[in-house]
Amino acid sequence: MDPDRQIPPDAPDPRSTSRVQVLNPEVAGLGTCDDLHICPRCNSHLVQPVEWAPVDTHRWRIELHCPECEWESAGLYPQHVLDRYDAVLDDGAAALIENLTRLERSNIEEGISRFVGAISADQILPEDF
Repeated sequence: MDPDRQIPPDAPDPRSTSRVQVLNPEVAGLGTCDDLHICPRCNSHLVQPVEWAPVDTHRWRIELHCPECEWESAGLYPQHVLDRYDAVLDDGAAALIENLTRLERSNIEEGISRFVGAISADQILPEDF
């Protein structure tokens, strides 16, 4: 995406019936602009924000990228759409942290189990320390 691209001065009023102004026509494939986390090309739920900047008090310019099919787009989105997207991203981050915590615990338990087994089998001696 070109970070120097200019936002058109004739951007629509966010209170109008148009909920999003598309800067890239490819984004028109979106089922609903409320589902920014869903890729219109491959239906992945992993669409990520690449760049974002406020345009005014009610709208944000967001560049989106799908890591699965490399789809990219940019658009102007009203605050309520970004609030929902932010909640979806927060839920995803929480799920990643939960999975990482579970994996770390499993790895530690396995290491402890091996260590106890080695001590029980006299495979670890005081001079190992």
